[in-house]
Amino acid sequence: MKLNQVQLRQLLVGAAFFSTGGGGSLDKGLEVIKDIEEITLIEVNAAIPHQLCATAYLVGTINPPELDELKQNNSIAFSNATELVIEAFQYLQKRLGKEINYIVAVELGGYNTAVALYLAAKMRLPIIDADLTGRSAPEMFQTSYFVGGISPSPAGAVTIFGEKIFIEDVADYERFDDLLRNMVAMSCGYDVGVANFPLTIKEAKPYLLRNTLSLCVKIGALLEKGEVFEAIQRANGKIIFTGKLKEERYREEGGFTLGSVILENKDGQLRLEYKNEILVSFLNGKLIASVPDLIGVVTTTGQPVINTQFPVGQELIAYTIPAPFLWKTSKGRAVFGLKHFGYPEKVE
Repeated sequence: MKLNQVQLRQLLVGAAFFSTGGGGSLDKGLEVIKDIEEITLIEVNAAIPHQLCATAYLVGTINPPELDELKQNNSIAFSNATELVIEAFQYLQKRLGKEINYIVAVELGGYNTAVALYLAAKMRLPIIDADLTGRSAPEMFQTSYFVGGISPSPAGAVTIFGEKIFIEDVADYERFDDLLRNMVAMSCGYDVGVANFPLTIKEAKPYLLRNTLSLCVKIGALLEKGEVFEAIQRANGKIIFTGKLKEERYREEGGFTLGSVILENKDGQLRLEYKNEILVSFLNGKLIASVPDLIGVVTTTGQPVINTQFPVGQELIAYTIPAPFLWKTSKGRAVFGLKHFGYPEKVE
């Protein structure tokens, strides 16, 4: 299946809808893909089983520093973050000594999915109609490969200053995530390009969340027409609140953006809490939705809302979508449940 520019734009809008407020800036994502005329989207079953696929993505905070700011006191090696992903992918391929034939998106998000599309276009490779998360996620734990027991290494990582690091023999996801977060911190908070999970299609196939990118195209098409209720329904979701922003507060800590949002209407308040992505929602103090299910916010005109950028004065719609089945398993809940993020299992 060939995706044209219109469908690529719709895909990113849909990806932002599933991103639970994370996954990077949709506006920046649309800028990344604006010159891409066409990309090949291929179903998992159509890919050649013995050929390699890999993921490539950016690790960082929701609001990395601007490059002009970094240039004042540092010598930087790249002109934009997308170059980091291409460099990391090529570095991984070089160190492996093997050709990688397909790209897999690590998650769904307005910017992070755009990066995968950009890489596929630049490397002239097809992208698999699947991802590893079914949403955006703050930590490396939250991928289907973790649930499947697949090691996060080998991996290639590249910083904005030009350092290249090949990570191998790291099977522990927490350790792997810590290494990347430390690299972000040592890069003045700027994104780090990462490429990993070089697997054959046969090895990857059991753990890929299939048809998520084509679903994003359909959801994005509905949102672009302002059909918000239809989009939520198509995603098997439900509306949990409508109201306007009262306040949003956030801070950077440990390589993550931690924040809270309060939406308000005449009947009360909805409080959302996020760690890059929204984790929980409380209606008048009572928990009504939480990870591993998806919680998102969209404007009444169909624009997905990104955490740290909640618009003032607009009517907003909060919704929840059931999580993919793997996050409901015991191993999935262990890294994507309330307890993992420091909440008690039963929150009042």
